[in-house]
Amino acid sequence: MKCMKLGDSIKRVSEKEVSSLLRQGYNYCSKSEWKEKVRVFVPKKETETVKSAEKKKGKQNPKGKAKKSY
Repeated sequence: MKCMKLGDSIKRVSEKEVSSLLRQGYNYCSKSEWKEKVRVFVPKKETETVKSAEKKKGKQNPKGKAKKSY
């Protein structure tokens, strides 16, 4: 997959389509530029806090077994 740009239009295309788009006037652009302008951004802070809370619950007693004392 490559990111191609023509003016303000940015596309993510397969390797097969690159040569035809280059002939049409498109240029390569960075993936980070595509991410900023085209892709929908989902904030990670909300998902990280939920996952960290779930991890803490799971570490209390692995497999529900009590620890042995000798």
